[in-house]
Amino acid sequence: VWIPSDIFSHNVILAFLDSCPNHAVLFPRVNVKLKKKKCKTKVYPDELPNTSVVIVFHNEAWSTLLRTVYSVINRSPHYLLSEVILVDDASERDFLKLTLENYVKNLEVPVKIIRMEERSGLIRARLRGAAASKGQVITFLDAHCECTLGWLEPLLARIKEDRKTVVCPIIDVISDDTFEYMAGSDMTYGGFNWKLNFRWYPVPQREMDRRKGDRTLPVSARDMRDMDSIPGLGTSSGGGNGNLPQYSYNFFFLLD
Repeated sequence: VWIPSDIFSHNVILAFLDSCPNHAVLFPRVNVKLKKKKCKTKVYPDELPNTSVVIVFHNEAWSTLLRTVYSVINRSPHYLLSEVILVDDASERDFLKLTLENYVKNLEVPVKIIRMEERSGLIRARLRGAAASKGQVITFLDAHCECTLGWLEPLLARIKEDRKTVVCPIIDVISDDTFEYMAGSDMTYGGFNWKLNFRWYPVPQREMDRRKGDRTLPVSARDMRDMDSIPGLGTSSGGGNGNLPQYSYNFFFLLD
């Protein structure tokens, strides 16, 4: 029997996410402590903008999705969370329907579920969530990630300093074999090549010189800045990573 590779891969991933290693990890996961010592001494303003956290999912495993949501709620100051918005990009799994709706009603932070009428892709689904957001800042997360303690404050603090800033955190790694949480590198940053493909690049020497050895300072893409106003950013037609530089090339990017 021949099974097309795309269907085979999709079904293998779903089967694995529904397997024991995923469900064996508690949600919320026991707190992981991967911060650098200097990060723990950082002090951020008490008055920070609040945020709407937008999470898009499609046929996500129950445990994976709930660990994402719980990590946002349990590891963020609640006064900084305006809401969590779950955008269902036309999922077909029954437990992501009424069961999920009933479950999130009992969470400590308002959780809203938006249903896309047909499969629209990550970017269009995110735009739908953004349009429904009420927070002063919009934070986009994947449906299979986990936030650590203190993840939110430094991001919002940078935006408070300059509302034209687009901020990205250091991204750690969750093993796709064991779901073990592992530290990511703070010596790389995300960028785009001339084909508009997203890639990870080593932090340039000029940035290491500017930070003078203080790796708690953000890495900046200094050629991306000076947009007159947020409304001028525009939106995407829904393609993915390649659309980002078309609309945010004038912003000041930071990797915090």
